[in-house]
Amino acid sequence: GVLFAVPFDPERVQAVGQAVPVLDRVAQALTASNDADVTGAGQFAVADTGALAWVPGGFVPYQAGKLVTVDRRGQVTPLGASVQAYAQPVRVSPDGRRLAVTLRGLTENGLWIYDMGRTSLSPLAGGGEAGSHTWSRDGRRLVFNWLADGQPSLVEKPADADSATPPQVVVPGRPLNPTSITPDGRHVAALDGGDIVAV
Repeated sequence: GVLFAVPFDPERVQAVGQAVPVLDRVAQALTASNDADVTGAGQFAVADTGALAWVPGGFVPYQAGKLVTVDRRGQVTPLGASVQAYAQPVRVSPDGRRLAVTLRGLTENGLWIYDMGRTSLSPLAGGGEAGSHTWSRDGRRLVFNWLADGQPSLVEKPADADSATPPQVVVPGRPLNPTSITPDGRHVAALDGGDIVAV
């Protein structure tokens, strides 16, 4: 949240001199309900006259919440998972015993598995940013979009795999949002921008 300034030589197109702090607590786009808005950009602008405008503040942390079930009568029952910054959507496994959830943070959006019988929350994929995800029909694997090292991919991973095991890339270089898997497990339906594709 600290805004710096540095002398700049436009003829040579390079910085000349040391960067110095100018302003503290400038808001940054580090969290948002829409992942496309998480740019990290400082919320400031400089006019042609040299006037500086900014949004004061640091960053707004992701809101923490509880995992709950809601029955057909509207009865809300909290699950045993700890209060965390859960992201939408939360997907229930085909057997109804596990949840696939994304935990949001400033450095990663990890994919986690919550076992409702054991009331345990375990990481499935970390070290990157997991987004939309869907279970296979047999509940043995998850397909999800994944951003790692700046590269988007559609990936899959066994639901009981160790978190250190990297996901297997299904479609590299495309930010596809999976919605379902065919019954035979051979194809994934996914959103590609405004289109629905099968891969």
